[in-house]
Amino acid sequence: MSFNPILLTAIVLLSAASINLLFFRPVFIAVFFERVFIELALRDPETLSRLHLIESFGLKFHQDDLTDISEEHQTWAYKKLSKDLDTLRTYNAISLSKSENYSKDILDYTLSIYMGGEKYRYHNYPVNQVFGIQNEFPNFMATIHPIESKDDAADYIARLSKTDLKFSQLLDGLRIRADKGIIPPKFIIEQVLVEMQNFVSTKNDNNILYKSFIDRLDNIQNLQPQIRDNLLSGTRNEIDNTVYPAYRKLIVYFEELLPIADDRAGVWKLPDGDNFYNYCLQSHTTTSLTAEEIHNIGLDQVGRIQQKIQEKLGKLGYNTQTSFYQTMKEFADNNKYYYENSDLGRSQALQDYKNYIEDSTLKSKSLFSGVVNNSISVERVPQYKENTSPVAYCQRQPKSEAITAL
Repeated sequence: MSFNPILLTAIVLLSAASINLLFFRPVFIAVFFERVFIELALRDPETLSRLHLIESFGLKFHQDDLTDISEEHQTWAYKKLSKDLDTLRTYNAISLSKSENYSKDILDYTLSIYMGGEKYRYHNYPVNQVFGIQNEFPNFMATIHPIESKDDAADYIARLSKTDLKFSQLLDGLRIRADKGIIPPKFIIEQVLVEMQNFVSTKNDNNILYKSFIDRLDNIQNLQPQIRDNLLSGTRNEIDNTVYPAYRKLIVYFEELLPIADDRAGVWKLPDGDNFYNYCLQSHTTTSLTAEEIHNIGLDQVGRIQQKIQEKLGKLGYNTQTSFYQTMKEFADNNKYYYENSDLGRSQALQDYKNYIEDSTLKSKSLFSGVVNNSISVERVPQYKENTSPVAYCQRQPKSEAITAL
């Protein structure tokens, strides 16, 4: 077998360029920026699915895998980004353009903040009632993983088959946290237990993982009935034999953890909690203000806002001569401000929100010169996490600029 010499030369040159890009300092800082992103993204298949940047090029190698959350992977990430930060600082600002220097400063700040948090890598609760791994996983599979072909559907099943591995990695991290005295407060444990128990008590054909799968599977054109049946059977099998057992292991763990948990919720209870709190202030706000200074600003703003609220409620006939708490309680106890707790009431709430969004979108066009034409849909929060979710939240849909509000 003979090779085309031009093609062979091109392959050699491309391979050499790839090796240089991956293992050596790029000459151009823009290439370095891209390398930092690419190396992280390639190790995070779930983020790749969310971004949906490479599927249009026919690249779907990541779709059958879940993101590695093992201790080994996290250690690798910290070492990699520490090395990236050192490399970033070798670029001379004088040789860079104004925009490149801005990007360099932003990346330097971001990586510095990230590396500053390495000693606090366990100071969190990966399983929680708001955006925990246990409720984000079904949401990811039901809304982010695409099912537009037979191969997409097969990848969906492959991802379900890896739930046990992901949750085993999760449990390893939770046990490390517990050994360090980092245990969620009781109210978090109690709520996630209810949520997970509700999840696994649902029959597989009524589970969000199955219902969302069959709804999207039926949109695939010319799918042979036998292949469809096999895909549905495979999904049910993974839910019963992989997903549910993985959740049950997590349930057992938290049932055992509950008796030793307490009611303290502040980060001050964590090891080195005060310094961790100051780190959080800096990483979330970019401010150099102390906790006390920020607290005083907050007290001033709360006082101002409460006064405005009481002025409004007074005009509506509420007694504002009592405490703010009593005024708000009287307001909150008025049933006329609530939708009926029924399917009819929920349907009316969704419709009202849709009307508000349409009205706001229309009016915003006369107020702003550049309005992004994003579509916003409003949907009910998945029932399995309805009682533990935030009042509302938004998520961007892959492959589009659409935003779903739940």
